[in-house]
Formats: sequence, C-alpha cells, structure tokens
Amino acid sequence: MGTSVKQKKIATAMPPAKTITLSRAQTAIVTLLVSFVVVLALAIAPAVPAMTHWFNISKESSQLIISVYLFGFAFGHLIYAPLANRYGRRPVILCCLAFPTAKRSTSSQSTC
Repeated sequence: MGTSVKQKKIATAMPPAKTITLSRAQTAIVTLLVSFVVVLALAIAPAVPAMTHWFNISKESSQLIISVYLFGFAFGHLIYAPLANRYGRRPVILCCLAFPTAKRSTSSQSTC
C-alpha cells in the first residue's frame, strides 16, 4: 500500500527536456549567426593601425582588443549559462543589456 522512498523520488523528478529538431534552413541560420563571432574579430583587425594612431597607444595594446573580445566571448558562457539555467534566458539577457545601457546613460562623455 505505501510507496517506497525510491518511487517518491521518481515521481518528483523533473520531466525530460524536449528534443528540438531544426530544418536545414534553421540550421544554416544558426551556423551563420555563430560564425559572426569570428568574422567580427577579423573585421576589427584591419582597423588596428588606425586605432593605434587615433588613441595614441602602442600596437600591442590595440591588438589586445581582439584577444579580449574572443576571451570574453569564450568565457562569458561560463557565467551566462548557469544564470540562464537558474533564472531563465529572458531575465538574464535583459540584465545584461541593462548594464551597458545604464552605464552609457550615466556617462559624462555620452555622445548621444
């Protein structure tokens, strides 16, 4: 008549995740969006000499921009993924977008 402890654990377990199947067009779009990361990093590279001159910094410092961009993209997922799993994607994205927006609006050098 009574249920065992093992059966109670199974009954309260989370439902299995849904499997998502993508069409060929959707797969192509996702692949294209993911490839933008590399393209954007390479798009900055021709501007390195101009940045060096404009900001009056060393060549090594201006090349660091590309490294920091790729580092942030690679390791940002280690911070974003657990937060998105805990609180959901939408609230985390809104918080991530709110910080630079608030920073820019309170900046004394804002050019908007």
